[in-house]
Amino acid sequence: MNEKKVIQRDNGVEIIMPANADIDEVNEIIGSCSSGTNSCCPSNFLNENKIGVYEQNGKTIIKITGNANKEEVENNINSCSCFDK
Repeated sequence: MNEKKVIQRDNGVEIIMPANADIDEVNEIIGSCSSGTNSCCPSNFLNENKIGVYEQNGKTIIKITGNANKEEVENNINSCSCFDK
């Protein structure tokens, strides 16, 4: 899941996952990271934001709403080893 694209939107940030990303797997990773059962991401990344995962045009998209900004999300998602499959 290496090639991720981060886009700043008016109401938050979207992370467009690579074509091979499975929505169920992405949901599972986010759930385990935000609950603290998986420490592959920085502890302050996924649990402080409102996060949703959906599919659009065959791509899995992670939506982070609120005060998320593109640079911070890019740095954090690139340091999450669980998304590097």
